[in-house]
Amino acid sequence: MSPAGDIDGAAPHNSHMDADLVLVTPRPRAAGSAVTAVVMALVVGGVGWGMWRLADASGRVRWTAWVLLGVVGLVALRALAVHLRQVGTWLRWRGRPLPALRLTASGLDYSAAYTGEFELHVSWAVPMTCAYRQGVDNTGFFWCLYAPVIEGLDGRPAFLPREWPLDPDEMRAERQQLAKAAGVEADSPVLLHLVTYGTPIVINPYLLPADLVDAADERLRAHTDGRCTLRPPEHRVGPTTRSKIF
Repeated sequence: MSPAGDIDGAAPHNSHMDADLVLVTPRPRAAGSAVTAVVMALVVGGVGWGMWRLADASGRVRWTAWVLLGVVGLVALRALAVHLRQVGTWLRWRGRPLPALRLTASGLDYSAAYTGEFELHVSWAVPMTCAYRQGVDNTGFFWCLYAPVIEGLDGRPAFLPREWPLDPDEMRAERQQLAKAAGVEADSPVLLHLVTYGTPIVINPYLLPADLVDAADERLRAHTDGRCTLRPPEHRVGPTTRSKIF
């Protein structure tokens, strides 16, 4: 791939920059996590059974075995939680359209729920900035594009000022108000993105092929004079939502 050129000045004409570049979020997979979760559940069950069987052992043997089994059980429980979360993500998103991004010679196209069409468009002439934010449950990291003008929003704002971390109850109320004002569904992905991240254009680059991310990053930096990049930030990204204690 040829270099993008000096991003501080006008980017030179490159034919590969004119071709459309499409990034579609792949569907989550859970087969491996489901198998691992079953194995970890069996390990946890085995640990519990072993501790019960050792209840009548002599003191030193019993306590030594319980400590060792307890460590194994904690590791297995942690792995079980991770893989159950992955299975939950698959259950949540199976059959649902996912975000997609397209970079063209004229600008950036985006769909929060891609089914073959891109509803939103941002011209390269419009100033843009970008940032990374954590997900709504403070898991995962998402790339967010901010622009003052986004075509195709149909009455919804292009930007909302945010002060993170956000209160989940206030987010739901704000989403209901915006949905009523714009005459759209409150659970639409565009509104969810807008209220959570302050912009409707959000995608998870960690799920995309690395070569496509590199190519998209090159084009973004060239077309925005370096203001936008898909490279992860060097500093730590803070939580997006407040943790609630029940």
